[in-house]
Amino acid sequence: MAMDPTGFSESIYNLIPRDWKEPPQHPRYVEKIFDRNEPKKPPVPLRTDHPVMGIQSEKNFINTNAADVIMGVAKKPKPIYVDKRTGDKHDLETSGLIPKYINKKVALGLKKNWEEVHKEFQSLSVFIDSIPKRMRKQKLEGEMKQLEHDIGVIEKHKIIYIANK
Repeated sequence: MAMDPTGFSESIYNLIPRDWKEPPQHPRYVEKIFDRNEPKKPPVPLRTDHPVMGIQSEKNFINTNAADVIMGVAKKPKPIYVDKRTGDKHDLETSGLIPKYINKKVALGLKKNWEEVHKEFQSLSVFIDSIPKRMRKQKLEGEMKQLEHDIGVIEKHKIIYIANK
């Protein structure tokens, strides 16, 4: 053991507290207590035993499957996008091209715009006596009608494709 300048010996045992105990060791295996009242599993069949043959079902699986397919609802194809002329197809949902929250955000923005235009429309005077007032009223009505149409389109269709021109 080496002594440091302060006079204490450098030993790992000096770092361990005196009341420290070893952690308990867990057993390597767990004993299972067998219960005699527990029912036994059936024995493994012998090599000479053969399965029972000749048991037939009255159900016609081909006809029932065909009827289920004909009467069932058709699956909707997964949305995909093609990135090359050769036809490399990729999943549209996982591509990151259409965030799921964007439709809700656009619809909320359109509704907010409609409310602002509607509030402005309501603040117009009841008696319209001049041509500029009439033109303003017609312009606001046109804006409200267009916003209502856009809101309806966005809420009606789940996926909207925008073509680049």
